[in-house]
Formats: sequence, structure tokens, C-alpha cells
Amino acid sequence: MAGDQVGYTFGKRMGPSVFNRPDSRFFKKENVHHASEFFDKHGPITIIAARFIPFARTFTPVLAGVSSMRYRTFLTYNIVGAFIWAVGVLLIGYTIGSTVPNADKYLLPLVVTAVVLSVLPGLY
Repeated sequence: MAGDQVGYTFGKRMGPSVFNRPDSRFFKKENVHHASEFFDKHGPITIIAARFIPFARTFTPVLAGVSSMRYRTFLTYNIVGAFIWAVGVLLIGYTIGSTVPNADKYLLPLVVTAVVLSVLPGLY
């Protein structure tokens, strides 16, 4: 959660200067505009969902800051997302460990499946 707060703050502070830069290979003003529209429409749920998508979880807080998402909204959904992630992962691990005999031999296939499933939304 703290890392997302840093990312949001970075995006919020750097956002105005980003709009003054000319388009380059890695930055296009049009993409920032699209991100802003996306956060206006789907912002809160995006903050929660991004936790479960490997690459999105890194950039979503920064884009939320750049696109001027309200801090209170970001903070609320960041806390909710962090709670769901932490408690959910613990409960899944506990449930598997207590109900599946010899769960350790199934661990690698479960991890591979989880990684594949978490990458699929990003590919979509």
C-alpha cells in the first residue's frame, strides 16, 4: 500500500510537467489523455483490480496521480485493495494448506497457474 502511495504522489507531482513535454518514443500526450478518461470512468475498481495484474500494479498508481484522480478516492480504494490482497492470499494459503494433503507437491503447478491467470487480463 505504501508503494502505491509513493507512485500516486510521484504521478501527481510529475503530472503537470508531463503534459508540457513533446511526444517521444515512450511518452505520448494522447496516452495520458486516454488514461485520464479511463480513470474517470473506471478509476476506483481499477485501483483494486490492478493489484492482481503483475505489470498493471506498478503503473496504475502513477497513472492515477497523473490523471488527477482525487486523493481521497485513491487512498480509500488503495486501502481496500491492499486488504483484499493481503487477507485473500493468506486465506487461500491457509485453506490449501489445511485441506489438501501434501499440498507442497502441488505448489509449483498452483503458482504457475496463478501467474498465467494473472497475466491473461493484461494480454486481453
